[in-house]
Amino acid sequence: MDKRSAVMLTLAVLVLMTLAYLSVRDTDSVETELGRLVFTDLNASLDQVTQVRINLGQQAVSLEKQAGEWRVVDRKGYSADMPQVSRLLRSLADMVYLEPKTSRPERFVSLSLANKDAQQGAATYVELQAPNQLWSLLVGAAPVNRGGQYIRLPAQDQAWLVDQRLMLDSSPAQWLSPVILNVDSEQVKTVILSRQNAGMVKIGNISAASGEIENARVTNLPGDVSVTYTGAADEVTRALVNLRLQDVQALNNIDWQDAIAAQFELVDNKTLLIRGVMVAGECWISVSLGSDFSPQERLIYGLGDDVEQWAYKVSQYNYQLLARQMVDFIEAEAL
Repeated sequence: MDKRSAVMLTLAVLVLMTLAYLSVRDTDSVETELGRLVFTDLNASLDQVTQVRINLGQQAVSLEKQAGEWRVVDRKGYSADMPQVSRLLRSLADMVYLEPKTSRPERFVSLSLANKDAQQGAATYVELQAPNQLWSLLVGAAPVNRGGQYIRLPAQDQAWLVDQRLMLDSSPAQWLSPVILNVDSEQVKTVILSRQNAGMVKIGNISAASGEIENARVTNLPGDVSVTYTGAADEVTRALVNLRLQDVQALNNIDWQDAIAAQFELVDNKTLLIRGVMVAGECWISVSLGSDFSPQERLIYGLGDDVEQWAYKVSQYNYQLLARQMVDFIEAEAL
């Protein structure tokens, strides 16, 4: 073997040895992460997190802690769903590496772990911020036949399966505190349903000799007619039980001129007025307090301090309960 061939052979051996060393080193590096927390310092700083951002494609939501309460920035600071936010933060703090997946970027699409601006297979980008600290994560698909979820850190090409399955949504509406108010039917004494250029429906809860409310009935039925079915009036008195929203916007964004109205007089002489309108096929209501509610009473009825400042999108079912007319209560053969 001549001198040139010997040199070439030596260089080739050195290259192979270097590649083998790097391969073993990378494998060892990956193996040492198994069972470890993804964010080793997040748990100790969880109470210091003040911002959460979630982004998927063109849709994004920003949450911010203000005076100790989480708010949805994209909905003008409306209260966020605290249990949902807490679950997300706890899941991220407890998340551990279960299994290494691909480190080849061309395979990220199949795991929905491509960069957040990718045309296909884009990951959901999650970012937490505290004073002088930042944690970010790309969250992909969930395995079909096992728990956990695929993730990777934005600065790395190594994809992982982790033990947590994150409930993520980049729609601001999905992070809103869902309950508008909660008034049990037994707390309702009377309801008056009305709308412009239409008759009025009066519903009264009837008390037994013991003083307990037993059932509700329409108190201003015309003539000797009867209601369509037993319990029709009771449905209206239950309309405010755990009343939930689908979205919110500022109260003044809605034209309430031709709104339907449902006035609820409660057993403690408190009054709630619900107005409602249909806007582009969507059902929107507002809440007005017809009397003063103490902090304790607000808590009992689930009324937030700013409940009168918002327009609430509700389901068509809930809206129709509040929009009933006399014709909806009278039996067809009586018409």
